[in-house]
Amino acid sequence: FTMLRNDSVQTNPQEDHLHYHNDGLLDIFIGVGILVIGLGMLTDIYYVFMAILPAIMLPVWRDAKKKYTAPRMKYIQFTDADRAARKMTALLIGLLLAGMLVFLAGAMAALFWSQSNGLLPVSIMDILKEYYWMLLGACGALILSTIALLFRLKRYFVYAALTLAIYTFSYALSAPFWLTITLTGTTITTFGLAVLLRFMQDYPIEKHQ
Repeated sequence: FTMLRNDSVQTNPQEDHLHYHNDGLLDIFIGVGILVIGLGMLTDIYYVFMAILPAIMLPVWRDAKKKYTAPRMKYIQFTDADRAARKMTALLIGLLLAGMLVFLAGAMAALFWSQSNGLLPVSIMDILKEYYWMLLGACGALILSTIALLFRLKRYFVYAALTLAIYTFSYALSAPFWLTITLTGTTITTFGLAVLLRFMQDYPIEKHQ
């Protein structure tokens, strides 16, 4: 393995480490976020957790990237084209996630409005209520697959497949939804920790005695 020295770390004005995602940190923070939301559902105020999570976790994620990834970026070369592509990809991911959230919120509002005004057949509402959580699981898997495609991270296809499997088994076993969310977050977090450990082993830092 290539040995790095702490005194060789240089300030990177382009912050390449924030756009490198084979260190597992993105996986960990996505997984932890899902896990916290799942646990928050036990308190019936999960929407509060969803609102404050980005404000709390984004600074923590940046600090973790600076601590674990930045010192190892000396041996992970980025070209200008790589930087431009990764920044554009990050922008697209943000826009897609925002768009999907707006779409889901709009769709739910439309459904509630249609139901309250008697415009939606009862049979369709029954189907939606029956498979509501499965639809959310499919949306989650779609988001993970989108990340896999845009960031070229094949393991996110695995996360998407595992998400669908967890939701399917949970639905079949009539498991509470908070447990389904928690299991999904725990699974992604565990895989992310494994990726991070492998990354740190591949690029160890030599410390002064």
